[in-house]
Amino acid sequence: LGAKICTMQRLALMRTSLLSLTRKLDAANQELIRISSSDSLTGIANRRCFDQRLEETWQAHATSGKSLALLFVDVDCFKLLNDACGHLQGDEYLREIARVCATFVSREAALVARCGGEEFAVLLPATPVRHVQLVAERIRLALAGEPVPVSPDCVLQVSVSLGAAMLAPGAADISPERLMARADAALYQAKRNGRNRTMLAAAGVPA
Repeated sequence: LGAKICTMQRLALMRTSLLSLTRKLDAANQELIRISSSDSLTGIANRRCFDQRLEETWQAHATSGKSLALLFVDVDCFKLLNDACGHLQGDEYLREIARVCATFVSREAALVARCGGEEFAVLLPATPVRHVQLVAERIRLALAGEPVPVSPDCVLQVSVSLGAAMLAPGAADISPERLMARADAALYQAKRNGRNRTMLAAAGVPA
């Protein structure tokens, strides 16, 4: 009887150890998923996570017929900012962009991601165009900082430009890649028009 009790105690201890190990493995896997989908500098989603979420959101749009909006946010003259203030200051500004975008994009289904370098993306499912415009302008105004002297004859205005593209409910003649291309084209139109502004691809006019 004593031997059986000892065996049962050992089995209970092994079961407890296995449960503890399983929890640790689950936590490690969750942390690995978080790291693999997060940008190391800003802590927001990275390009891999953005691509995956865009595809998932696209599939949901195809079945629900809800609208889908995409914002691209890009720092104006980022190289000049780095050259004038140093890369540490440039990194801090990138973190500030992530913080500001996350502040104004609070909906659970939305996503803010750093797609690379100084370019960020904001995915807004089921969002009316007027709200997309409002979010874009709030981000732009919040990130329009004080002028930075670059040289005796040059002053840099720290700012961002935004390009927005909308997918209307029920639209079937556009793909995720084309939505990105339209937002990207709107972003570069904002750059060509003088920077520090938002362009909406659907209308081709300032948002």
